[in-house]
Amino acid sequence: MTAYRIAYAAFFAAALAFSQIYAGHLSSVTLITVLVLPFVSLFIAAIERFALKLVFDCASVTVERGTEVRVQLTVKNRFIFPCSSLFITATMPDIEDKREAKLIFSLGILQTKQLNFLYPSNFRGEFEISVNNAYMYDILKLFKLKKSFNYKKSVLVVPKIYNTVKGGDCNLTTEQETVVQTSDFSGGERSFVRKYNNGDDIRKIHWKLSSKQEDYMVWTDVKNRFQNAVVFCDVCEYSDNKVENAKGIDAVLEIGLAACLYNIKQGRDCVFAYYSKKYEQTRCIFITSMEEFYTAAVTAASIKSYTGEPSLELEAKKLFNQNENSPATLLITCDNSENLVWLSKEISAYSEFSLILAGKAEATVENGIHALKKVRFASADCNVTQEKISEMLSQVY
Repeated sequence: MTAYRIAYAAFFAAALAFSQIYAGHLSSVTLITVLVLPFVSLFIAAIERFALKLVFDCASVTVERGTEVRVQLTVKNRFIFPCSSLFITATMPDIEDKREAKLIFSLGILQTKQLNFLYPSNFRGEFEISVNNAYMYDILKLFKLKKSFNYKKSVLVVPKIYNTVKGGDCNLTTEQETVVQTSDFSGGERSFVRKYNNGDDIRKIHWKLSSKQEDYMVWTDVKNRFQNAVVFCDVCEYSDNKVENAKGIDAVLEIGLAACLYNIKQGRDCVFAYYSKKYEQTRCIFITSMEEFYTAAVTAASIKSYTGEPSLELEAKKLFNQNENSPATLLITCDNSENLVWLSKEISAYSEFSLILAGKAEATVENGIHALKKVRFASADCNVTQEKISEMLSQVY
């Protein structure tokens, strides 16, 4: 725009000099025309700004990680003059920072255009795409006019779902079968432990666990689904790098969901567990059907990672201790420190379990875990694929 202003200033100076050197009707008309043109151009641009109509697709969408999000924008020029230069900015979310995307185009007389913003969803989470402003230049490109919008679109990016069971191997129970199976355990074994409340039956006190805690702990009958498969995802941050943390947690949750899907397709009920900083407790999502599985996947999109307390050791020991008869219990983490060997040794003392490490395992860590007889272990880097997850699950199940 600066170049156009300089050109206009030079043209105006030439017209002024022409009117002074060659005084006459033609030179006066030329000078007046040069003076009036910017005001006429600005007036037309102001009308174009008022006549510009923009329609934005504000409907919320849910997509898998790695899926390209397409946001449609419809722009219509309702004026009898063309918009020769128009651009619209949109704020696109990102793990590290918010970045602006810009579309530059022109509109003919009474023309309508459909534009698309594309957002690569590289990380799971809740994001918001917003269209902020539209800018247009007058015909002479001397002035820039702004038209503000307040259009926003919510995007929920769920973890990528990996199906490691071939179609022929699928043994998914129906909803009717699930009801029958659940009813068989209506008064059956105890499967969940919580703190003692006034009025609880003292016969349900978990004496072994209570001796290790400051409070009495009691068994509760919560659908007794822990006897089949428990998948505990560690969402604690182990790096100062935001991108590396996001990749690690995404990998942990995607492996965890793949393990849940594997279990329910093998006919086993499953529990998807993680520590929630929001609720300050380990949350358990029971999964017995594909509907519940997809609900868990949507929930996993908004799981927040955290740093500090409680440690993985504390929460894992609580969960694994109350499921000491569950051979299908699986822990998934991206902690590759020596603490993982110590934790595995602690848990394996009272519960056989499986461990998947999402990240590069150090030789000492891998050797230390392999030396434990009651721990099945698998590892892969954070760039998970269908093949890697299939291989890891085959090693731990």
